[in-house]
Amino acid sequence: MLDRVDPTLKEVLLAILEEIEKQREHQVTKKEFNELKAIVRELAEAQKRTEEELKKLVTEHQRTRQELGGLSHTVGYILEDRAYAGLPPLLEKDFRIKIKEPLKRDWIEVGPERFIEINILGKGRKNGKNIWVVGECKTQLKKKDVEEFLR
Repeated sequence: MLDRVDPTLKEVLLAILEEIEKQREHQVTKKEFNELKAIVRELAEAQKRTEEELKKLVTEHQRTRQELGGLSHTVGYILEDRAYAGLPPLLEKDFRIKIKEPLKRDWIEVGPERFIEINILGKGRKNGKNIWVVGECKTQLKKKDVEEFLR
């Protein structure tokens, strides 16, 4: 049939057919498209599972932080309790301060309706004068803590 077509037209038709064939080779087949859809669906499900696991991890992390915070407070109170027993002999030995009543923790008013907790508070005597012993007990002392205490 192409034998009867004008050679110039035949050449153009063959070029068009060749181009159509090239385009067809580059197109995604229905089978490939369905495979891609299945892969995308699997990825979406995997993403959903990952997000659910991440939510669980966030919840567990928050719980761990709360528990660590509670543990930190417990350790702080234990240190304070030990300081109450250990400080009087040290104060007497190093600073000649005699503690007159048991050290304790208390709240003091530093402004209208503004209170701060004092970890170590007690009355003492030095060189015949009554004094107050005021201290802060920290598991990790930072410069900011010292500056805040001095205010």
